[in-house]
Amino acid sequence: MNSQPRPSRSTYRCPDCEGDLAATDGTWRCRDCGYVPNHGAD
Repeated sequence: MNSQPRPSRSTYRCPDCEGDLAATDGTWRCRDCGYVPNHGAD
């Protein structure tokens, strides 16, 4: 079981570079490398 405290807001990490993923214009994109994860419909 993980004993790390949970952040007050959700943060998502890029699987390629561990940068922050941000939701802009309804699309998730990594701020550092530009990675865009697949959508559920893809």
